[in-house]
Amino acid sequence: MKTKIVSSVKPGSLLISEPFLVDYYFKRAVVLLPEHNDKGSMGFVINKPLNISINDVIPDFPEFDAMLYSGGPVQNDMLYFIHNLGKAIEGSHRITKDLYWGGDFDKLKALILAGKVTPENVRFFAGYSGWEKGQLDNEIGHSSWLIADTPKGLIKEDTEDLWGKLIRESETQYAIWGNFPENPSLN
Repeated sequence: MKTKIVSSVKPGSLLISEPFLVDYYFKRAVVLLPEHNDKGSMGFVINKPLNISINDVIPDFPEFDAMLYSGGPVQNDMLYFIHNLGKAIEGSHRITKDLYWGGDFDKLKALILAGKVTPENVRFFAGYSGWEKGQLDNEIGHSSWLIADTPKGLIKEDTEDLWGKLIRESETQYAIWGNFPENPSLN
């Protein structure tokens, strides 16, 4: 997977935090932006698993071996999901060619019960990340984020070192960030 660094944000962009950002939610974060417009931006941190499964938080959910991720600091008591199932989930919103956000949750549960959905098709989030009008542009202007196109198959990627992998595979001057230690004082 090659990471294409771009200069402007659009719906479907990835935000990759710079290595010195120490915020709890955004340290070494990769954020997928389903929405970006003149009112603000909304995204999900896609590489911060909470080490609990969807079945731990929704008791009547079909048995499904999928982790819950921290989507960000906003409304972290609400559940959100992205998927690659397209219009098979009514009401879903297209993010990229092969990635969708939300839709009919009962339909998703029915497809899981029927064995038509695997954990490689969907990712669940507690909360989301949000920016008011101009806020994200300001952060980008202060070099807090790199902007990248979302690679095909992102939802299937292992998240353990997704931040480092995306940076290293960017083939830019930023690629060296991928080897920067999380805590330089321990080197």
